[in-house]
Amino acid sequence: MDAFRLTPLFSAMALVLATPALADDTPRDSGVERLTVIGQKIARTEQETTDSVAVFNNQEINALPSFELGVLLNRVPGVQRDAFGYHIRGISQAGAGTGAGTAETISTRVDGAVISGVGNWYGPFSLWDMDQVAVYRGPQSTSQGQNALAGAIVLQSAAPHFDTEAAARLGIGNYGQQLYSVMANTPVLDDTLALRASYDEQRSDGFIDNPTRGIDDAAKSVHRTGRVALRYLPKSDLDITLRLSSTDNTDGVNAINSAAWRQDHSRIDYSNAPHRWTNRVNIADLTVKYDLSPYWQLFGEANYSDQDLRRDEDSDYSAADLGHTHSSYRQNARQLELRGNYDNGENLRGVVGLYYYNMNRDQDLNVALATSVYIPNIEQMIGYDPIVYSQQYNHYDASNKALFSEWDYRFASHWQITAGLRIDQERRQNDEFVTAYTVPAVPPALSGLIPEDQLAQGDVTNTEWLPKFSLGYLINPDMSLTLTYQRAYRAGGSGTNLGGNPIYNYRYDPEYTNNVELALRSAWLDQQLFVTANLYYIDWRDQQVQVRGDSTNSLDYDVRNAGRSTVQGLELSIDWQLADWFKPFFSAAYNKTEFKDFTTLDTSGSQLVDLSGNSFANAPRFTASVGAESRWANWFGNLQYSYRSRSYIDIYNQDRYPSYGLLSAKLGYEAANWTLSLYGQNLLNREYMANYATVSRLQAGAPRTFGLMLEVQY
Repeated sequence: MDAFRLTPLFSAMALVLATPALADDTPRDSGVERLTVIGQKIARTEQETTDSVAVFNNQEINALPSFELGVLLNRVPGVQRDAFGYHIRGISQAGAGTGAGTAETISTRVDGAVISGVGNWYGPFSLWDMDQVAVYRGPQSTSQGQNALAGAIVLQSAAPHFDTEAAARLGIGNYGQQLYSVMANTPVLDDTLALRASYDEQRSDGFIDNPTRGIDDAAKSVHRTGRVALRYLPKSDLDITLRLSSTDNTDGVNAINSAAWRQDHSRIDYSNAPHRWTNRVNIADLTVKYDLSPYWQLFGEANYSDQDLRRDEDSDYSAADLGHTHSSYRQNARQLELRGNYDNGENLRGVVGLYYYNMNRDQDLNVALATSVYIPNIEQMIGYDPIVYSQQYNHYDASNKALFSEWDYRFASHWQITAGLRIDQERRQNDEFVTAYTVPAVPPALSGLIPEDQLAQGDVTNTEWLPKFSLGYLINPDMSLTLTYQRAYRAGGSGTNLGGNPIYNYRYDPEYTNNVELALRSAWLDQQLFVTANLYYIDWRDQQVQVRGDSTNSLDYDVRNAGRSTVQGLELSIDWQLADWFKPFFSAAYNKTEFKDFTTLDTSGSQLVDLSGNSFANAPRFTASVGAESRWANWFGNLQYSYRSRSYIDIYNQDRYPSYGLLSAKLGYEAANWTLSLYGQNLLNREYMANYATVSRLQAGAPRTFGLMLEVQY
């Protein structure tokens, strides 16, 4: 029944196809650069990639009116970033919002390193000297395996080359914005060894006031990233590249008082103590490419990363001294990949490979909070207000092994079939300890308010077969249509029912999506106009949901595979080199998410509620981006307007985020060796809510920001 609801979307695709083709059967060389998209196992250009992918090269990244990954993602309908990660096609990085499961659904990688967990909140995402960013909408489990059910975001920094060049950037703006960036590239040994180094520092006072502490920079941030890369070509058929990077980010408070915002859109935090987040990430990535024969290339990659995130903040977010929070998050990961790529240059290309990943993580959460926060009349009851100290420690190990292969075969001149398979085995182990006590101690009659010490352990292994099949038809040399089926998964796990009698450990299985996608790729007007479209339907089964136990204890629940959802939509992208000096672009996405079978705990956590028919949280039905890039003589400009329709704040579908649009621009003058530009974001100063944290806290979008930047190139 659900499939027939796609009829209007298929009609939209048919309308595009019904347009008279402007290309004949003779291949042409328009001089347009054919960019090979990163994040795939087979080298394909953007036009050859049937996945719904948005690709930004170095030139396009530098043309953006800002240097943040979130601003770049505004160019990609159906994708957004908030303070807690990413959303693709209405699916958040933590899942569909069912409140269950710990595995992620969106893979983020920087120079080969997997960035997971809270690393995505304040991660190593500086775009300075970034060579390419690829944003994949839709499942990537066959290609990337774990944590890619909804899509992937892949960033790769620039590699050294054998020309000498250098660049520097200085910028200032409102809200205390300061930018300092440098880059240098030089050959060390002619045509054999090259070195590239870069440094980027971005400072801001933020836009949150704290009247309790008398400051206007409660959200002050300092982000620093340094990169060094070596490229070694000992002979023509061997290419070795080593990339090293270190990121040190410090941020202040990221949420404001809800009541003040609702009254007059004030961005205020009343905390009596400072909020401070620090995140340090180090990455080492070694890649080796060896041309074994005219048809075969061997590729190897070894990657190590470590992360240390620490958080200090006021637990109660009020002017009173009622408590504080300190937490740490330490993680290190190693991964290896070895693959062989085949391309006969005619009708067959493919890859076969092995993958290994291992990650260790330790988390500490320490909270001190006055009992009156939980029980307002505690002093009247016992004559004093004790402090509740709680500590949660978690040790987590994850490993992933995979065998993968994918092949493209062209036959009968106009047809191509792609077949891929990934056999993916993932193991997750965790040990968790929770303890709490009060100082001074509460009377024995109230001791039941403090939970007993808890120890939880889990060890789960999942082995999945992840196939991919597609059939493509080359309508003419500039237009193709491809139908693809892929299976994706989100790993299972384990937990502990702390409210059970007795307390018990439980396990839950993976959840799966079956994905069908129709992709159009077309070039018009001598390859000056590119139109791409993807029509998709996702059937999401065995979703992990919270299920109540038999008691009245609010902690009496576990996780089971008892949910089902669908996601369906259409994505359209148009890029037009209308003239040498003018390039407009337009992209839009329609996306509908719906729980088909979903019963979970209500907002009080005391009883079950049926949410079938509801939409996912923070999943706008319509998003779009329109704008243009222009160059005239020495002048250049970039104008971009991004829109997102309203969406529900949570899965209960009671309150909504309003719709909003953001206008950004960059205007500059370019001389032989220097560039001066003005940039601005949210130029219409639209007040909007970016994320809803709690009843008393929310995250507001940035106000109008602007600045002046000077760049020097050599």
